[in-house]
Amino acid sequence: MTKTITLGRQRFRIAPLTFEQVEEFCAEEPGRESCLRIVAQSIVNAGGAVTPAELRGSLNLQAYRALYDAVLEISALKPKANAEREAKDGKPTDFDELRCFLASAVHWTFDECGRTPFPFVLKFLEHCQEFPPVHLLLRGFVGYKPPLRFNRDGDRSSEEEKRLLVGMWGGSVRPISHLPPQLQLALARMPAEEIGTQTQ
Repeated sequence: MTKTITLGRQRFRIAPLTFEQVEEFCAEEPGRESCLRIVAQSIVNAGGAVTPAELRGSLNLQAYRALYDAVLEISALKPKANAEREAKDGKPTDFDELRCFLASAVHWTFDECGRTPFPFVLKFLEHCQEFPPVHLLLRGFVGYKPPLRFNRDGDRSSEEEKRLLVGMWGGSVRPISHLPPQLQLALARMPAEEIGTQTQ
């Protein structure tokens, strides 16, 4: 899937960015240099050979903007659409989670997921809303509920999360009163903050 853009006497053949490229560019600081790299990468994806420096020297501001908008459009990354998604979700895209979902659903390696054109990824997610992958249907059929995750921000996890984590390894969470007397005495001398619970 490619598209040819004519700007004055110049013609540029562009192609969509891949999943991995979108992930990399989203992690960069926004600015003109980042935008030039996006445009250059799109041209390279279409079989061309150009560097951000060459683009900087050959495009005026109007032509640069038109080419950049065309790359966003062919990559399904229009600013308006992004703004609507972020306003709805309130959080940035978790690319690691998305990559794992693709690998589970279509049995690709992570590298194969990374090389996939990003518009195809979005279309596949839309398809999955109507036709969920087998592993999700099976999870719903058997009533499996995945364990809660620990807070990625580093906050102390809830007591329920602790029980689930301990249970995953065959253990169980019991009150301090179930411990041997010598351990109860030692814990009673420690501040509650250090042991993460109140003595009983």
